[in-house]
Amino acid sequence: MSDYTPEPGVAGAPSVSTCQKDGCGLALPVKGEQGFHPMRKYCDDHQPKAKYKEDRMPPSAKGPTINVNIPKPNAPKKGTELEKLEEGAQRLLGFLPLTFALANDEVCMTAVQQALPQIAHQLALVAEYHPGLAKILAPVESTGEAMAWMGLVMAITPVILAILSHHNLLPKKIGETLGAAFSMVPQAA
Repeated sequence: MSDYTPEPGVAGAPSVSTCQKDGCGLALPVKGEQGFHPMRKYCDDHQPKAKYKEDRMPPSAKGPTINVNIPKPNAPKKGTELEKLEEGAQRLLGFLPLTFALANDEVCMTAVQQALPQIAHQLALVAEYHPGLAKILAPVESTGEAMAWMGLVMAITPVILAILSHHNLLPKKIGETLGAAFSMVPQAA
């Protein structure tokens, strides 16, 4: 047989009536009195310090605020291949902030949105040396294979969500959230 004793008020264990701090022994409030809780173990003088909750934390304790100041890239000349690749990269990567928005992660969403122009510019520069990457990043109007596939996925996904939801294979809340997200995404002309 085990010597395990559950905490006061847990798993049917009775509440304690006196402070459990060594040498204290002060009476604790009983059921019906102010300050009573079935799991309470210590008097007011020996209560552990309360942990801050997010909404009561002082601003300095919530963690640092990180401001990402990413320089804007020099815009390529209008109509150049570099501009087309950069535009394709921005469209391709434009789904990343949406992913973080769906997860209610505004910090990551903002960081990605702010960095997107610079990342797209650098990808376009790399694509000048790698034709395979250029093929992926090219806009839909030309040979943007990746964008064409993404467009197909975006067109099919609402149908799949509707079918899964109709057959109760997808929780209604998830179906509504994903359906709303896919309806916000602009479709290619």
